[in-house]
Amino acid sequence: EVTDEVRWNAWSDDLFKNAGIDGKPVLLSIEARWQYESQTLRLDLYQDKAFAKRVNTAFVPVRVDADQRPDIVRRYAPDGVPAVLLLSPGGVPLQDPQSALPYSGLAANAALLRQQCEGVAERLSRGGSLQELLSPMPEPAPLHTAEKNVFGDEYVRSILKAIDSRY
Repeated sequence: EVTDEVRWNAWSDDLFKNAGIDGKPVLLSIEARWQYESQTLRLDLYQDKAFAKRVNTAFVPVRVDADQRPDIVRRYAPDGVPAVLLLSPGGVPLQDPQSALPYSGLAANAALLRQQCEGVAERLSRGGSLQELLSPMPEPAPLHTAEKNVFGDEYVRSILKAIDSRY
């Protein structure tokens, strides 16, 4: 078993609340212990002392085992694991304001992950805000009211008759 230089936290509501109080983004690493790419990520990136120091000071690092938390995988890594995302304390993925590309799914490219973590940390240390890095949330679909009497008496009778004929 390899011990990472990164001081990992477990996923919890308190962790996100404390990240908000501290004004730090969350670095979420979703991994599967049995997967080669996850092990490579751990050995190549999370053992790097300089990277780990930056992550430990500028972010709240969270590691999630994909097999134990499929709900988090469905939400944040629908394309597969390993996946590394940078999130706001509210759980919203961060994105690069210039390119509008999300800081997510970065596990396949350790050099890009290093670069983007460094960029976010530098931006925040110069007084930038997490708000300007939030991914825009899609607008909710407009609600439409149903027409009156969509399910009129005749329609309901025809459905009940069809159900009755099957039994």
